[in-house]
Amino acid sequence: MTDPADGLALSGAVFDGAVTLGDIEAWSYGTYRQSGGDAEAISLQLNVDYDATDTDGSWQGRLVFEPYYSATVETGVWQTWDVLAQEGWWATGSPDNSVCPISDPCTWD
Repeated sequence: MTDPADGLALSGAVFDGAVTLGDIEAWSYGTYRQSGGDAEAISLQLNVDYDATDTDGSWQGRLVFEPYYSATVETGVWQTWDVLAQEGWWATGSPDNSVCPISDPCTWD
């Protein structure tokens, strides 16, 4: 990347229908920020199927965790985010986007 506004996404079908959100008991990840504004840290984004009992396999929404909603993002140090314990989740698809919109993020519970 040559422009500071460039972004990068790492993705993969890790769970691919084998895990429900209620099955997740522990989840954390680490970030290191070399520079950037106060609200800039790597977010965690999870595509979701809001009804695993139907045959609709189309994209239905995403749950997004952004660390700056619940903690200070520091520069020059590694930070670990316990995403199940911290506030910072918001949703892009219905019905969760009315419960946890970007303007009012939630905890995992």
